[in-house]
Amino acid sequence: MMSRTTRCPKEDKAGPFFLATLVLWFVSVLFEILFHRRSELLAVVAGCFFYQFANWVVRSFVSRDPLFVNTSVSLLHSSITSASGFSYLMIEAGLEAIVSLIRLDMLGVSEHRETLLQPRDATMASWSLGPMALYHCPERHVVFILVNRWLENGSVGMFEHAELVGRTWPWAYPALCFSCGYFAYDQWDMLQYGLYSGWIPSILMHHLVLLICFTLALYRNVTINYLILTLICELHSIFLHVRKVRRMAGIRDATSKIVKVEWLLNWVTFTLARTAPHILITAKLFCDAPKFGKGIELPLALFGMFGMNFLNASLGIDLFHAFKRERNPQHANAHHE
Repeated sequence: MMSRTTRCPKEDKAGPFFLATLVLWFVSVLFEILFHRRSELLAVVAGCFFYQFANWVVRSFVSRDPLFVNTSVSLLHSSITSASGFSYLMIEAGLEAIVSLIRLDMLGVSEHRETLLQPRDATMASWSLGPMALYHCPERHVVFILVNRWLENGSVGMFEHAELVGRTWPWAYPALCFSCGYFAYDQWDMLQYGLYSGWIPSILMHHLVLLICFTLALYRNVTINYLILTLICELHSIFLHVRKVRRMAGIRDATSKIVKVEWLLNWVTFTLARTAPHILITAKLFCDAPKFGKGIELPLALFGMFGMNFLNASLGIDLFHAFKRERNPQHANAHHE
């Protein structure tokens, strides 16, 4: 997730374009569900409605300020995605595994490992009861399965090319669908209330890139595990949204312990949960390039990761400027004047 800004000017050039892409995306998802009978994609729609309902709750009972409501719902999504312990597992095991695999690929060493997790066909078969079965399996079950496999077989096997591209970890597909629904909801909410700025708003571009990559992967049922790994960055998004809420609450004293701890966690998670994983995933894609087929998977994955890394760099620059402004508020005000 990228950070939000205030309401955009009335002369809006970007809004109509991003609104058109969102409408086309929604029509595409409905077409897949209705005409191709992809009932598993109903979890995307469920995600849209769930976060829209959360939006209504915050707007009705807490505050009607569009920026506060949007930030609160975004904080909810980041917390749901991260708080189960999944991100902690991925950061600890995933980074070590991806680095190890990159070294093996560079040395030309390959090693056959038996399948650790169920194939994607078996995963999709679990949807025979309908997408609402998602709510009968808490996210922590995924953590227990991954930890069990990790302890039994080590972390490297979980992150081999065949595992990341051709198979799907249990409940990874519905989890990705649900997050895809969130990004569609968030795109609509920001367009509706003008919560972006600039000729090419980075937040809207970020969501568009994710919707394209997530949706095409869900349609083709490939690289699902790769995309789940990219959601590690939601751990950092928690602190982005906490900072936004804290400033809206009027807590801006850079010398307070709360603000110092928040900035520390912001920078640590920006490095370990956003920048490092995305760079390592990009490096692994290059190392595994010969293993991909002639389809769209590799170009799509590289396009998505280049976009994410570019936006991460932009976010890092914005964070650095925000950090400097909070540490030297008087200098920032004088410069602004």
